[in-house]
Amino acid sequence: MLRKRLPKSSRTSRAFERLIQSQLSILLEDLGLSNLEKVVIACSGGGDSTALLIAVRQQFPELQITAAYFDHAIRDEKSTKTEEKFVAEIAADLGVYFVTARSTEDLNSEEKARTARYQWLAEVCDNVGAEICMTGHQANDQAETVLLNILRGTGSTGMSGMLASALWPVKNLASTPHPTLIRPLLKLWRDDIDAYLCDLAIEPQVDHSNQDAKYLRNKLRITSVPHLRTINPKVENHLVALAEDTRLDDEFLMNAAQMWLDEKINYGQLSNDTRQNEIKIPRTNRSGLSIVPKPIFSRILKIVTGDLGLTVSRSQIEAAHSICGRANAGVSIIGGEIRTERSWFVVSKTDVR
Repeated sequence: MLRKRLPKSSRTSRAFERLIQSQLSILLEDLGLSNLEKVVIACSGGGDSTALLIAVRQQFPELQITAAYFDHAIRDEKSTKTEEKFVAEIAADLGVYFVTARSTEDLNSEEKARTARYQWLAEVCDNVGAEICMTGHQANDQAETVLLNILRGTGSTGMSGMLASALWPVKNLASTPHPTLIRPLLKLWRDDIDAYLCDLAIEPQVDHSNQDAKYLRNKLRITSVPHLRTINPKVENHLVALAEDTRLDDEFLMNAAQMWLDEKINYGQLSNDTRQNEIKIPRTNRSGLSIVPKPIFSRILKIVTGDLGLTVSRSQIEAAHSICGRANAGVSIIGGEIRTERSWFVVSKTDVR
């Protein structure tokens, strides 16, 4: 399994690996993939993804793993080649497959770089026949994400942070299927990961661009979070707990919204009709949408617009809620519209081809 690079696991490192095994087994069981055969692990050579790659290999020796390194072509080529070589050597020592690619596009923003990386990872999953892609996001990342979303302005979805098991985060190229994204380290802290690698005498790669405070996430990690720790040393724990509590509340409300739609308009059947370009919801009777509590209303609207391939902003949800009680009013959204008729609340596409 491990041929030369890693020393024999100690009690400390085995305890860490068992935690990963437990977290990942729960996630796979929830997805109905307990007998998973193939997986792709995104590995940059940094500490988090390197620890994930090693621990998964140690605990799931029969799993066919592909380590995937993506060069965004943003940093100097010497640094990225060093990282690529490091990941390739770790993969070889673990006896897992290794693939790499370099972007040919000008990725001049964090969002473009993220999209390109995930699109490529989806292609890798498709090529090797893997339904699952794993990333090394951990609890400190979760705390930073929640704080970042709060500062940008967010609702319950943003305050829920990252999910341990999630739908694919970007739109892929037309013919590429969407794998499921799993984050097995999300309940583990950076200190635990560093201690694991130290115990294995592994020195991961350091991406020095992560110290560039011109990027907001870096600025939060370098400046804001350390300052908040002087006010409350447990601030990151509290942010992670907030994300978990908000996620549970949001799941409950989303389920309530789905049940309301199923009861009123047999929504499950409607949403599966690919020809459906307009959805009409009863508005005015005693149990219509106009009397639904706002937290449920907003989630009903998110479900319906999402299934139509549309998106709504917070201000558009507010506007839609304000017109729900009266007829012949409307709200424009990108690619569609929300309007009220005498007895109906209607969400429809305007760009139908």
